[in-house]
Amino acid sequence: MTAGNTYTFIGATTVATAASTITFSSIPGTYTDFILTGFARQNAQLDSPYVQMNGDTGANYNENWITGWGTSVAESLYNGTGGLGMGYGGQAYMPWQEFGANQIHVMGYSDAAKYKSTTSYGGSANSGSGVEYHSTMWKSIAAITSITCKMNTGPWVVGSVIALHGILAA
Repeated sequence: MTAGNTYTFIGATTVATAASTITFSSIPGTYTDFILTGFARQNAQLDSPYVQMNGDTGANYNENWITGWGTSVAESLYNGTGGLGMGYGGQAYMPWQEFGANQIHVMGYSDAAKYKSTTSYGGSANSGSGVEYHSTMWKSIAAITSITCKMNTGPWVVGSVIALHGILAA
């Protein structure tokens, strides 16, 4: 990266009541990349956070992921999904009520000449600990101006936080 202030806060949401979506709209096109970070809990088993770009709910996302749980490892490839995984979140349905950390890095989000590539990861550290890593692509050349964060099956649990930062000249 270049020297100077390259990592700029754009906005954040803290969930005060259970919410099905968290949306960042009017994302400025003044950065090369953006990073979305989360400190969140899942409301149900196998519920994972994911994002959709510019309200696109179609099968325009490809995803490779690998996950580790204790001594177990799994990987998969999904073509034509309806969103991009953010990685594993903490488990609100378990007795320890843990939060998990997630991060998705979107490269070249304002470039209207190429598909958007992302990397994301997430994990938690308790009795149900695990980690996921995703390499993904949104198959659109549109500049990203909004991003919607969702859970597969349930709402965002109260206390979850999602923040958006722009990266200049990455």
